[in-house]
Amino acid sequence: MPEAVGNNSVKRLVYVLPKFVLSENEKLYIDLKELKGSRTITLKTKLLI
Repeated sequence: MPEAVGNNSVKRLVYVLPKFVLSENEKLYIDLKELKGSRTITLKTKLLI
C-alpha cells in the first residue's frame, strides 16, 4: 500500500475483494481514511446495467 503521495504525483492502489453481487437497491461505499490524520474520502459505487 502507498505510504505517502508527494506533491504533483499519482499513486495507484488496487484492492481486490471476493466476488459478490449487489442488487438494484444496494450500494457499496468504500471509506479511505488517513493513517495519522482526520481526512476521509468516501467512494460510492452504482450498479451499471
